Amino acid sequence: MVFSLDVAPETQLYVQFWSEPLEPVVWEVSSGRWNPPADEWLAGDRAARIEAMGFTIGGNAENYHREVEITTAADIAAIAKAVVKIFYSGFDYRGTAPILAKLVHDGRSETNETFDSMTVEDVSKVFVSLGFRVEEPAEDGMAEDDEAGAEDDDTPPLLRCRKRGRDTVVELLDQVEDESLYRRLRFEAEVELPPEERERLLQDPAAPAGAEPFASVSVVHPLSGGVTLDWLIQRVEEWDSVLAEHRRAARARKRRDQVSLANATVH
Repeated sequence: MVFSLDVAPETQLYVQFWSEPLEPVVWEVSSGRWNPPADEWLAGDRAARIEAMGFTIGGNAENYHREVEITTAADIAAIAKAVVKIFYSGFDYRGTAPILAKLVHDGRSETNETFDSMTVEDVSKVFVSLGFRVEEPAEDGMAEDDEAGAEDDDTPPLLRCRKRGRDTVVELLDQVEDESLYRRLRFEAEVELPPEERERLLQDPAAPAGAEPFASVSVVHPLSGGVTLDWLIQRVEEWDSVLAEHRRAARARKRRDQVSLANATVH
């Protein structure tokens, strides 16, 4: 917020407030250091009167400045009175010229529509748009007790999303009360074990007979605080990329093992 006054031709004085998130407000009064002839206008008694109000020279612009907290209506009223005093006592303003007020705002943040919860359909559409084949609901999401004969209402919905021959199971968690909306998403997939680790597990005495060892990877994405649709798309793309890279690495390992075996063969 900037309050400015032209006290003479090409001579402008101002009072401004600079604020950034989670930081104190910086309150500045022009010193004229970087815009002569304002420096001459403020020299002597005027500068002394501004300094007497608690301001010191500082910052990159070398203005008079101080930090102030503005948290209540009373703070605003007190600072407004102080601004009037700066114009009257510091700038010798007597109401013969207009004071211009300008509100400037900028930042790195953007305004976007966000979701703090999603439906099964919302999530399914994202996966489909990225080339997954989605089955809804996954078999794992159904109650297996034949006597119950119905789906378990407490079981979180599951989606089975298939791409490049690999399944990703998406679990929707933290349901909004009485709504088909969920605040957390969990992705899980099975991945190949390195041959040495697979062999170690197969030789483990505790391993069930005929069992095939596997590894699973998972990640949980909370939607609390709000996320954009683009954010979710990026998370799914990252997940897909990690699985694809793991698959490439597993294939490269297999090829190396086949070459090593061929080289070791005695003809």
